[in-house]
Amino acid sequence: MKASASHPQLNTATPRRKSRRLLRWGVGGCLVLFAIWMFQPIDVLLNYVLVYETPMKNVDAIFITQLGETKTAADLFHNGSVKRILILHGPSPEYREADPPISPHTFIRDELLKQLTPAHAIAHLPYQATNAVDSHRLIREWVFANNVKSIVVFPPKYHSFYNKMTHEQTLGFEGIELVVRPVDENGIWRKQILSIENLFIRMAWWRLVDLPKLRAEFGYGKPLTALSEDAA
Repeated sequence: MKASASHPQLNTATPRRKSRRLLRWGVGGCLVLFAIWMFQPIDVLLNYVLVYETPMKNVDAIFITQLGETKTAADLFHNGSVKRILILHGPSPEYREADPPISPHTFIRDELLKQLTPAHAIAHLPYQATNAVDSHRLIREWVFANNVKSIVVFPPKYHSFYNKMTHEQTLGFEGIELVVRPVDENGIWRKQILSIENLFIRMAWWRLVDLPKLRAEFGYGKPLTALSEDAA
């Protein structure tokens, strides 16, 4: 105490540090609130551009890609909303005949079986596609082999328009209907931003590389007269 009395300036040091700390917290809080306020119009814009949704209805098949979708698929099958479940995975091409247990589709299939989904209603790709064009070929083959006329998917909400776009430019020309039910993902916004950036890259790659290949192979987008002339 005597040291403080002999040095009066020490008495004000602690209050100053507290006031600076409060100031930093106050500024930080204002910046957070400002970021949240600024995010609102961005979120509205992203929803307008990237989110697409259709009403749910009974369909021939549901496409799933991960374990988290098995309950939804099983429930839809049991209530009669879907007839078949297609797992968009398969064994590695070199092991397609062996059907190895360490493969994403086996874990998803086992989980569906645990939820009392009959084995005859579950299918998977014959092998794991290496790119979007190869994946489309496999899906297209399965769709026609099983006389599927309508499909439902449950993509992350910011990927829903991409699903709609790619379908309309391919299987949509075959008269196959797509029902899109976007799902909200609870995640870190920074990771969502990275996911959206990757999505725009995928959309550009689709437009410039994958879609031209599929149009050349299957004639998507051509008039029926042009298709008949190509066949001749």
